[in-house]
Amino acid sequence: MAAIVQLDEPHEELLNKVAKTLQKKKSEVVKEALDYYAQHVLDTKSRRLRQAALRVKDAEKEEATLWEGTFDDGL
Repeated sequence: MAAIVQLDEPHEELLNKVAKTLQKKKSEVVKEALDYYAQHVLDTKSRRLRQAALRVKDAEKEEATLWEGTFDDGL
């Protein structure tokens, strides 16, 4: 599938420089950059979701402990 990307001059120069340095086609550099960026975004999202789930789990433990205390009081 073909995609057209418009770059401003500084980014076009950067893409050319990276492609020349790596001796790769510009399309390969863009694909690799997208793969790298997507993995970073997905890893970050996954890590944040895991952290949020742990916070909820900890909060639920605290809530359960408070309720257990009321059961011991005979309420």
